[in-house]
Amino acid sequence: MSDKRLLVIIGCFPFPRGEAASVRVCNFAHAVRESGWDVEVMTYGASGSQENYEIDGVRYVSLFPANGGRLASQLSYYWVPFLLARKIKRRYLGQKNIAVMIYNGVATVNFPIFLAFKSLGAFVLADINESPSSFTGRGGKLSPNYWNFWFSYHWVARKFDLIAGITHSICDYFTRCGLNSVVYPSIGNFASLCNHHDANDPIQLLYMGRFFDRDRPDWMFALLGYLKRSGVLFKLHCVGSETGNAYESKCVEEAFTNYPDLRDNVYFYGRVSECELLNIKRKAIAGFVLRRDHESERTSFPTRLVEMLELGIAVITSPVPDVNSYLTHGKDSIILGMKSLDDDAAMLKRFFEYPDKLADLGKAGWQTGKLHFSARSCAQRVLDEIVL
Repeated sequence: MSDKRLLVIIGCFPFPRGEAASVRVCNFAHAVRESGWDVEVMTYGASGSQENYEIDGVRYVSLFPANGGRLASQLSYYWVPFLLARKIKRRYLGQKNIAVMIYNGVATVNFPIFLAFKSLGAFVLADINESPSSFTGRGGKLSPNYWNFWFSYHWVARKFDLIAGITHSICDYFTRCGLNSVVYPSIGNFASLCNHHDANDPIQLLYMGRFFDRDRPDWMFALLGYLKRSGVLFKLHCVGSETGNAYESKCVEEAFTNYPDLRDNVYFYGRVSECELLNIKRKAIAGFVLRRDHESERTSFPTRLVEMLELGIAVITSPVPDVNSYLTHGKDSIILGMKSLDDDAAMLKRFFEYPDKLADLGKAGWQTGKLHFSARSCAQRVLDEIVL
């Protein structure tokens, strides 16, 4: 076994591409690799292949692919960990200078993994990026999955050597519990600023993600309805929304019923390839990342906000922690009050009347993003807390 420092990132997520979890893990893994560590990413239950390969020096290992549908995936919470723990001990026996980051998960998975690595003398930290209040599974608090997650957050996580929390709220909680914690927000790569918006075009707007209540699509559509009637020229590009889904379809139809003029200004793309997504994002001069004021949002952080900042897209957001801990209204973003629709619409109209100001906000937002969300600097902050 090598004596070089090794970080193992393990959890249930697709890798290297897929969803917010995979973006977070991929960015962190490559930033740690650039810092001189060896890195292995181990995933379980989230891949259809057991293929092992290497990407830019980061080794990828897929374990126990979840085949068989929803039931098999649910049952894997309970039988996979024991097999996984045995495989961990065999794979890393004798490995020195090893640290392990366990991605946010449930108790029946995280505890056996924790025990397996601690038996090998590893430094174990947890990536906590949401709290039990974010649980949206069927049955709510009546679901055993909710309590599986709850015990992971309130009991298993307290045994770790370090908590890497996505928000100050999460870190404050574990600090009060007597644990060492470090803020590790959503991260991105701020290598260079590149935005292709043409100031002569209608204002190109972006929305990424599903139409869930927590993201306040109702407020966004109401604002756009006001702007449309005020004569503002714009196009809204919605990526990732599934209008075939009954709930999301109802949200869209309600918006078009209340603001029928919007039909000609809103474009739905659904799920698209990475190349298509990048082309759409590069056209946008501003994007919506609205959030309700609720514990689940105060203990999470939107990956899509950082993705917009990466490309110099001016962020239109709401005053919900931790977003307003990093961004400043009128300097590097537009932070709506979310109390008066008329006030927010009038303020947005003033910004939209001068696209150059939006472009300047995007450039300033990129600088802010580079300062707070750079993958390399955030990863180093976590690595500095690891004691081998």
